[in-house]
Amino acid sequence: MARELKHAYLIMAHSNWEQLVKLVNLLDDNQNDIFLHIDKKKLSSFSSFFAKMEGIKTKHSKVTLIDSVDVRWGHVSQVEAELNLFEKASKNPHAYYHLISGSDFPLHSQVYIHQFFDRYQGKEFIGLCKEWDVVDKVYCHNFFMRYQRNKSKFVRYVFQQMRKKMNALQRLLGVGKSRSQYIFGKGPNWVSVTHGFVCDLLSKKEELLSIYKASCNPDEIYKQTFALNSKYKESLFDSEDEYKGCMREIDWLRGSPYTWRIADYNFLASSEKLFARKFDSFVDNEIIDKLENKIREEEIRLLSREG
Repeated sequence: MARELKHAYLIMAHSNWEQLVKLVNLLDDNQNDIFLHIDKKKLSSFSSFFAKMEGIKTKHSKVTLIDSVDVRWGHVSQVEAELNLFEKASKNPHAYYHLISGSDFPLHSQVYIHQFFDRYQGKEFIGLCKEWDVVDKVYCHNFFMRYQRNKSKFVRYVFQQMRKKMNALQRLLGVGKSRSQYIFGKGPNWVSVTHGFVCDLLSKKEELLSIYKASCNPDEIYKQTFALNSKYKESLFDSEDEYKGCMREIDWLRGSPYTWRIADYNFLASSEKLFARKFDSFVDNEIIDKLENKIREEEIRLLSREG
């Protein structure tokens, strides 16, 4: 059944191109458009891989590759890349904009996912964390964020320690009091949001990049904060359960986050959530293949009911 507006999948990818192909294939649906951001540091290896494959082949979805940003962990460059994705995708209105990682995977078929969002049209799927250090993440001027995940352990350690000491000094000086009028929120940066939310968010693009230019992990803060300080606070799907709020399975107890394995299949296959992160075919490809089979079977079953 054709819907008035398509869905937009916004993928942030930086590695494991074969796994990315599997993800795109599962999202390939006549009700979807796919927008892809590749980390600028990885663009040459991406181009080389897909040159051999003669590009990204889809039967139903249009795939748009947007201009690359050099994304650094915990840095405002992540926000810049996400906003660029939202901006490109919103040139044509979509029912929902699903921001996902290239290492994410859907847990259900597109038929199931589209039906879900039809049922909850107008809700914003943004997870909210209950406990976090707003002073450290936002109020402090976080120096050296571009180097917090440097390949060199020594360089990484030095800049992490320098950041901690600078933030401790700023706390002593009472930094951040001028921002107390904002209700800051934090949660998973992976969300599913409406066209209205995206347009209103983009109207603040330059302001957002300025506010969060010295923050730590602003990608996990700016969408939550925008929602909490706007009319969209009343449209949040679930503001109590962080992962139900965004309808993602993410396990931070066993990893940062944990990489799902075949032993987790029954849990994931029976989950009410729509997406999960993260997966790595080099760690466990069996879980990816088994979930793909489950999704294909679910799609056939649901389409037969519609028919």
